[in-house]
Amino acid sequence: MNRIVLIALSISIISTLAVPAFAADARLEATSGALATVTQGDWSAGIRLQRDRREFQVGSDLLGLDVDHLLFRFGVAPLSFLSLHGEVGVCTADSTSEKGEGGLEWGLGGYLRVADFAIETSPVVGVKEAISFGIDIAYSQCESNFPDTDLDWSEWRVNPLISYTRNREGENRWFFYAPEALAVRAGPAFVSSEGDYGEQSLQENRDFGARLICDMLWPNDWVLRLDGLFLGSEERQLGLAIERNF
Repeated sequence: MNRIVLIALSISIISTLAVPAFAADARLEATSGALATVTQGDWSAGIRLQRDRREFQVGSDLLGLDVDHLLFRFGVAPLSFLSLHGEVGVCTADSTSEKGEGGLEWGLGGYLRVADFAIETSPVVGVKEAISFGIDIAYSQCESNFPDTDLDWSEWRVNPLISYTRNREGENRWFFYAPEALAVRAGPAFVSSEGDYGEQSLQENRDFGARLICDMLWPNDWVLRLDGLFLGSEERQLGLAIERNF
């Protein structure tokens, strides 16, 4: 039921907000598109590392897991306000009593930018500061079997996000290696998980939290991303990604 509610929520949000996206300020793409979303016609490729502390409900018990992810990520933007990505790699889950084996993980997702609001503009570089609104949707599937127990689960995640982007092109920077642009995104997180732990079914312990993302654009279109998802005080996902836009 949680998954049905989550999917219905995401579809209703996209249906309601997709129309204004066609009118989003295109000037933002020239200066911060590589941060908020890949610019139209561009591709991206990179690697992502993530460390999770998760709890799942298995019957009447809680299953605590530490999960490591190593993923190769590919992205494309078919439209100026829409970026899509795919990931494939390995995840390894450890419980308090057992160490799991590395298993296949794959995922798909997208980011829909709904609207942009320019705060500061420049005749040289266009938009220097902007606020934008969007929604991030992702689906992933993981497996990591223990010696005597098979473990696999899938997960939907929906994140409405508000973003602040700062383009620093043309500014005096203290260090030559300082980022050329910065984007910070934050918003609520809705999570729905289900899977199998041996002969038993599992599902998420908490389905609501908060997400915080920081993207830094470096010379030659390299992007460093710090990503955190927090589901209460006991559950979290912390990620680090390095991508190159083409």
